[in-house]
Amino acid sequence: MEIIIQSSHVKPSDRLVKFAKMQVQHLTQFYKDAISATIFFKLENEKDGLNKHVEIRLHTPKHDVFAKTRSNRFEKAIRLSNIAVRRQLRKLKKGR
Repeated sequence: MEIIIQSSHVKPSDRLVKFAKMQVQHLTQFYKDAISATIFFKLENEKDGLNKHVEIRLHTPKHDVFAKTRSNRFEKAIRLSNIAVRRQLRKLKKGR
């Protein structure tokens, strides 16, 4: 599966990119037909401290699954987005 990393207002470290790719790669355990994934990192100027946004879009043959979360750390936002995508994939799989 091809994994594309994009970012806005931040340059993600190699460790963060590796962590994000590993998390998204685990999604293929739940849905083997995934074609590619796009991970988007964004740093905003938020007053509440939740200024790190992560979007994960998983491309499948019939559907695109998307989740967007924000947190005070990119790693936490990746995990939250991963959980949301996993939940959607389970629903998609049950609907077959």
